[in-house]
Amino acid sequence: MKDAGSDDFHLRVYNYNTSEKVTSFEAHPDYIRAIAVHPTQPFVLTASVRSNLNNNRTMLIWR
Repeated sequence: MKDAGSDDFHLRVYNYNTSEKVTSFEAHPDYIRAIAVHPTQPFVLTASVRSNLNNNRTMLIWR
């Protein structure tokens, strides 16, 4: 799997071999600033900063 975050607040997951999109969903209420993928488990960590709310920082773990 390949993962991608974007400026439309969505996390997208792609099949590594075919590059077909597997799923997409709104992960944060602002830009996704970072993505980390666990090397052996089905976990993805995303991070975002909401600049309009005193730099409210959030990190989420997705499974």
